[in-house]
Amino acid sequence: MATLTFEVLAATDLAAIGGRVTGGRGEPVWVEAGTGARARRARAAADGSFLIEGLVPGPVPVAAFADRNGNGVRDRGQRHPYEPAEAAAHFDPDPAPGRGENLLDLELELR
Repeated sequence: MATLTFEVLAATDLAAIGGRVTGGRGEPVWVEAGTGARARRARAAADGSFLIEGLVPGPVPVAAFADRNGNGVRDRGQRHPYEPAEAAAHFDPDPAPGRGENLLDLELELR
């Protein structure tokens, strides 16, 4: 027999990240936090600012990409016919908001 123990977080215990993405050229920019079922994403505002709420506290990978073709997916490019990869950025190291903490000063530069 196995015993499972888990905790349900209150909404006030969830974390948020925010900041600004620079280096865009007018195309839509998406910011993604987390992976798999816990992943959250937001479209950055015209000035590059973003906010992603409802994150489980702890380390979370954060990445952004310029969605040049508007399909909502980071395209990595191809050789034939040639299509360059969409500009992207990753925040390193992964930010680690605590319970109920909002990290709102992240800066990502698209390259």
